[in-house]
Amino acid sequence: FAAIRQKASTTRAGFALFRRKRLIQGSADEGYRPEYIFGKPNSFIFQRVFGEIHLDGFEVSHTKDGFQWDENEQPFLELLKEELSAEEMTRLLLKKNRRELSYTNIVTFFQESIKKANKEIVDYAKRNRQCEGMGTTITAALVLGSTAYIGHVGDSRAYIFNEREVIQVTKDHSLVQEMVDDGKITDDDARTHPQKNIITKTVGMYRDVEADIIRVRLDEGDILLVCCDGLTDMVPDEEIHAIVMQHKDPQTICDALVDEANARGGFDNISVIVGMYDGLSEGSTVRERTEIKRR
Repeated sequence: FAAIRQKASTTRAGFALFRRKRLIQGSADEGYRPEYIFGKPNSFIFQRVFGEIHLDGFEVSHTKDGFQWDENEQPFLELLKEELSAEEMTRLLLKKNRRELSYTNIVTFFQESIKKANKEIVDYAKRNRQCEGMGTTITAALVLGSTAYIGHVGDSRAYIFNEREVIQVTKDHSLVQEMVDDGKITDDDARTHPQKNIITKTVGMYRDVEADIIRVRLDEGDILLVCCDGLTDMVPDEEIHAIVMQHKDPQTICDALVDEANARGGFDNISVIVGMYDGLSEGSTVRERTEIKRR
């Protein structure tokens, strides 16, 4: 198999080729980096391909010093490149193309993906009448470098937490949120309002849906939290913030938040995802506040 080596590093990128569990080509000191796969030495993809892949049905011979390619190296590389381009390798392709992703492309990706999910739920309900009227929410995050892109429909939420503040990135698509926006009730009133579970936009209720797309610039120390209302209905934002800042590990934060919501009754499903942003690009500085752009 080809062990596609290490992380974003020009010196460490490259393949280590094995046959019968023995390293034949590529080493810790010098990986095998064919230009056909990696491009020029300073190209972006040269530093980004990594993982592991198995190739079957390709005969090779070797000596103790390396492979005996003869005229077979190019067919091998063509097969390897084909495997790297397969659908299941989309993570690698994303790393290859991330510099080509514009904000417009990401908006389109989120909208089309959520519309597709919406259609599948609507069609399923039509085929299964017992499911008629069902719907769900979605809050999805894509993080590229120091930017997070959020796709949102419903009353699940995305937050940014740091030492300075709590930022609710998304806005609930709910009746009580509209009442808050109109000044009819307060945020505190909304938490216990008898109509707080009435959602004004969902995935699966109607033939078409338009998601909110939000772009968030992250600072060192920012923590991205995505959760459903099973958490936020039970635990206030300021207490979520306190729990988040007590821990250094994302899984520990998730476990602590779920435990706290269950301790207060756990009346609904509780889903929590946490991501920590702890890196700054060279020469950059921490901004005073996290920047948010909505679309």
